[in-house]
Amino acid sequence: MKPPIEIPAIFTGLTTKADRSLSLRFNTAQEVDENTATTLFTYRMAQGYLLFSPNPIDEESVPQGSALMEGKSPSQRLRDVLYVYYKQLNPKTDFETFYLGQMNVITDHYKAKLK
Repeated sequence: MKPPIEIPAIFTGLTTKADRSLSLRFNTAQEVDENTATTLFTYRMAQGYLLFSPNPIDEESVPQGSALMEGKSPSQRLRDVLYVYYKQLNPKTDFETFYLGQMNVITDHYKAKLK
């Protein structure tokens, strides 16, 4: 398990994403030394916790549980199931075309239920 890193930062903004999550932007509040930069690069694309406070964070505030999702995400599970179904059907199209078509079918099914 990688150790947490604490860096003075400025919260510069956020944007919403299609899946209703948020994209957060931070800038470091001061220059970052080489060791800190190296550590940050090792965390690239890693899932974890983000604590932000205008004051220093005490040890009690740091979550102790794992931030990693257990197993596959719901979208990964659906894609895997559609792939197995695709293989059973043995269609003449490639999987990506099949997948996009099935996602449209699923989307249209639920759109029809909207009031």
